[in-house]
Amino acid sequence: ENDIPLMGLSASRYQGVIRANMGEYILESISPENPMLLNDQAVTNSTVLQAGDVIQAGDSTFIFEIIG
Repeated sequence: ENDIPLMGLSASRYQGVIRANMGEYILESISPENPMLLNDQAVTNSTVLQAGDVIQAGDSTFIFEIIG
């Protein structure tokens, strides 16, 4: 389990989660009223991440990369 502190007042304590599943990484937005954004689109269901995807939560922005 990892915790990443998010910046901004719009970030919630439990904003979302990224899970590894059979070689894929899945983004799940936990808070429907305050969804995470993936490539500027609200995540309403589980979404498989691709390298280069931009994830936004509150005022924090992350670029998803697979290294290995």
